Amino acid sequence: MLGCQKEDEIHFSIESGNAVKTLKVFAIQAGVEILIDENELEGIQTRSIEGTMTKIDALELMIFETGIVYNRDQETDAIAVSLPQKE
Repeated sequence: MLGCQKEDEIHFSIESGNAVKTLKVFAIQAGVEILIDENELEGIQTRSIEGTMTKIDALELMIFETGIVYNRDQETDAIAVSLPQKE
């Protein structure tokens, strides 16, 4: 059926694991540039994801309850991930 599938839905298949590694896999599968502070995210575990969804839905599922936040640049579509700044 034409017009039923959203253009921005992608099939993701990413295992849970170290955020630095899994977020790089996410970037490849999503076709986006991702900015990661590897030292900051070392040791944090993301959730596994499997299925067809938008890249932001996939990212939000992966980082749910990890403390990781993201900022997406609307012009370049690049995504920066980090931990919230402590005051």
